[in-house]
Amino acid sequence: MSNCFPQLHIEIYKNAIINKNFDKARDRLLKLKQIIDYVISIGKYTQSVKFIMKELGLCNELCRPPYFNLNIYEKKKVKKYLNLILK
Repeated sequence: MSNCFPQLHIEIYKNAIINKNFDKARDRLLKLKQIIDYVISIGKYTQSVKFIMKELGLCNELCRPPYFNLNIYEKKKVKKYLNLILK
């Protein structure tokens, strides 16, 4: 997920390690954890990262075989979590 949300990872690091603001770091991490837990639960981590990167305008969604793209339901769920992170 660091490819998808590099700035969020930097914020978590700065808040926890540099500023010792563990509450703020935890809040950021919990936002990220929601999407990570979901993509791991459906067993499509790589495809989800590709989809998120496409949504962020960073690449296309096409996955090489043997991977298949996310289905419509999975895309909606990933978009929901993505919107929570981008708020």
